[in-house]
Amino acid sequence: MHTATLLQGACDTHVHFAPDIVPRLLSGPQLAAEARELGMKAILLKNHYCPTYLAASAIDEMFPGLRVFGGLVLNASCGGLNPDAVRCALRMGAKEIWMPTVSSLRHVTFFHAPPETLCVPVFDDRGRPAPGLPEILDLIAHSGAILGTGHLSPFECEALVSLAKQAGVRKILVTHPEFEAVGMDLDTQVRLAGQGVFFERCCHALYTRQHLPLALVARQIRCVGIGSTILASDMGQLGYPEPAHALLHFCESLMRFGFSQEDIRTMVCGNPARLLGLPA
Repeated sequence: MHTATLLQGACDTHVHFAPDIVPRLLSGPQLAAEARELGMKAILLKNHYCPTYLAASAIDEMFPGLRVFGGLVLNASCGGLNPDAVRCALRMGAKEIWMPTVSSLRHVTFFHAPPETLCVPVFDDRGRPAPGLPEILDLIAHSGAILGTGHLSPFECEALVSLAKQAGVRKILVTHPEFEAVGMDLDTQVRLAGQGVFFERCCHALYTRQHLPLALVARQIRCVGIGSTILASDMGQLGYPEPAHALLHFCESLMRFGFSQEDIRTMVCGNPARLLGLPA
């Protein structure tokens, strides 16, 4: 199999597009055209500041043969932990609901955000769920959508997974656990993997200031298992490769650490397709 065919039927569950608060490399239609050209099956559009399911629905109609999905990140600009917003998003086709990212306490603290930055707590100081969270988890559970953990701390992620499991959420995707603002330790990842949680490994951190060693990513995948891993890009930033090509390079590079083409295709095609409700 030629390495270019690694992306035949692939699904990128984490890709950024223009317009956005920060400049982005490609528009939604440009992303979709690139993905379809490489034979991909689906992309999931993400924006930290506004919902993406409306744009995704429109772009989806423009590109037969490629599914384009969107979702909602529960940051301050979207109303935080707002069950009404989640209810509307799910009824309009949102595939993933993310916990706070740029509004999470972990993110705000790690990046020393300005004092006026609004924070969206998911748990209070005593570890109790913040208002709205139980209802949101119930909505996600009944819809069959994906729960993304966003930029929560490892402790918060574990508490969230426990609560989500109790609510009946079946699809939980840990958002780039290796990202510097999340920094999930391997022991926590192994515990969560035992609960049927998926881990979204993104190539973004390999390119940006974090310069995450690929060997570390490979080790974490080995520890939690191929069956618990999804490979995604989290790309779309100016000055870096286009998302689909970055994802292809990510897949090719991991093969140098002993992963077979079958392994790669499980992580970039089969696993994400099942989470998105598509044929594997």
